[in-house]
Amino acid sequence: MKQTIRIWITKALKPLFPLLFYKRFQKLLAQIDKCFTEKIDVFLFYPAYHIGGAEKIHLEILKTIHDKKIAVFITNKSSTDALKKDFVAASDHFIDFYKLGNYSFFQKKLINILKKKINSLEYKCTVFVNVKLFQVNTRHRYSKV
Repeated sequence: MKQTIRIWITKALKPLFPLLFYKRFQKLLAQIDKCFTEKIDVFLFYPAYHIGGAEKIHLEILKTIHDKKIAVFITNKSSTDALKKDFVAASDHFIDFYKLGNYSFFQKKLINILKKKINSLEYKCTVFVNVKLFQVNTRHRYSKV
């Protein structure tokens, strides 16, 4: 009985999810705009910042290029916040997409906005991308109908 009520409530509230995340989306847009007011040398898109081998290597990369202006974007949920402080300290701008939860509509919008902003830059910069993130977003352009 409790399970069916929970499912019903979830289905009833699902149309309201975009409204719940809209304010967070606006805050992330403000962070992104602030990031693009400075000249960023390196844009890094990482999936997470929790403790793991790959995340430690990502952190070492950040520490190696500390003399450059760095913007780090986290695209997925991290299981712990253990390395978050280190990622924030090693970068000039730290933006966590997962504040939007797993709601892909807003994540796709953010990716499109970032693509346009990065492509419109008038200076050269380096971009390291979580390729899966961009493939998911652009898959519809290449699919045959």
